[in-house]
Amino acid sequence: MGLKRVTTLFTILSIVVILSLPGCEGADSSHTSSTVISQLLPPTFEPTPEQTTTITPIPTSTPQVFLTESKRLIDLGWNRPTSVKTTYLKTSDLSDDSVQVAKDGIQAGENYLGSYGPLRVYVIGSDVKAAHIAAEDFCSWAYGGINGNNYVYCVEYDQGIEIREIAEYAGSNAFAQHSRQLESPNQSFVIGNPLQFESGVGSKIALHEYVHIYQNANKVDENDFGLPLWLEEGSAEFLALYLGQKEGWSDFRMGMTEALRSAKDLKERYPDIGIQDIETSESRDELQSICDCTGTLQYETGQWATAWLVNRTSLDIFYKSYIPDIVELGGHESFETHFGFTTQEFYGEFEKFMSFTSEEQLAILPKN
Repeated sequence: MGLKRVTTLFTILSIVVILSLPGCEGADSSHTSSTVISQLLPPTFEPTPEQTTTITPIPTSTPQVFLTESKRLIDLGWNRPTSVKTTYLKTSDLSDDSVQVAKDGIQAGENYLGSYGPLRVYVIGSDVKAAHIAAEDFCSWAYGGINGNNYVYCVEYDQGIEIREIAEYAGSNAFAQHSRQLESPNQSFVIGNPLQFESGVGSKIALHEYVHIYQNANKVDENDFGLPLWLEEGSAEFLALYLGQKEGWSDFRMGMTEALRSAKDLKERYPDIGIQDIETSESRDELQSICDCTGTLQYETGQWATAWLVNRTSLDIFYKSYIPDIVELGGHESFETHFGFTTQEFYGEFEKFMSFTSEEQLAILPKN
């Protein structure tokens, strides 16, 4: 990117502090969290020669040498709550109400789990030029600046496309990014047109994605088992529904009842397939060639696996002990320490539970 484009990018970025609200320094203590909205204005955009060239992503490496990557992240505080303020950026075609929807969900997650990051939230509307500027800021933030190894690739071929397509199709999809490879690691979250959802749904989605921010803050070893794949989405949706009801955004019991119907229907159609078949992304990919069932296993069945484990222990032990202890103990040992058996032993117990009546299954849900 030339100097002229850099100057243009920073000229159009106007930052306005709109309010300060209490958040969490830790999972149970408070700190002052000041919210910043950056209004991203649409520029006149013409691709430069380097952006029309086919780019291959370069593996990102950290310039400093450490004994292990996990030790580096722990030393940097990746897995600990941060006092750095979450920033919220919106495209210029959106009102501040759109940002508030996302912020409500993120702050509900921070209030229960703690504030992890540093985190930047991008709220995308339907103006493609404005979305392009948001994509440039996102790629700079997530990939180490405009001179970062994969900045241009991100803008032109990767998440930059996803962000512009949100605007082009007025989409409401969302995704999170976990940039642990940076010298100064950070996290980010993108959501499209949150006011298009029914009241509260956009905030619940933002809360779901914040659980992924938290999960990944407690992932420091890429080679460790970590969370089984069926718990990543299942536990994120379970907590989003649970806290969402407290905020008036969702009906926890109804959402879990609908998930149970889907999980039981899948079990009837594929009695020999279960969450044990999607422990990892590799096993999930193998299963996709057999049945169109991986989504239900990850979400709906995963929600009920979460419910079973929460019922065996407690909400706090699951989210505030089991997940954080993965950093020190590793995924398998943390699971066994907190739940009292191995994942393989759990699969047998959960299989029995899934044969119970719906009434018996719903009875284990925590009271909200």
